[in-house]
Amino acid sequence: MECKVYGKGSKERKVYLDETSVLFLKEYLLKRDDDNPALFVSIKKPYDRIQPAGIRAMLKKLGIKADVDHVYPHKFRRTKATNLINHGMPIHEVAAILGHNKLDTTMEYIALDDKNVKYDYHKFA
Repeated sequence: MECKVYGKGSKERKVYLDETSVLFLKEYLLKRDDDNPALFVSIKKPYDRIQPAGIRAMLKKLGIKADVDHVYPHKFRRTKATNLINHGMPIHEVAAILGHNKLDTTMEYIALDDKNVKYDYHKFA
């Protein structure tokens, strides 16, 4: 229930998957008939690895179809970080998942929920 991804500077990190993601990935992999070792490939021969620009283009199309503005890959990363924090995951663990060496970088990613801040204040004060 995890995979490796390569980020900026060829930095390798683990990405943890939920059961729904695993289910859809298995379904996708069963439909593929190529031998490319990349997880995501183009739908036409020669089934090359999908490049970041291709992912951005697909997400933009999905955003338009869903009538959602400003859909781009990094938005998912920021949203996931915010959701993890808002559900109580310690920030140092979120930083590790994101591959950040400094907590300041992680803090720039998240949008704190005022209700959670207020609740936690009263819980710990």
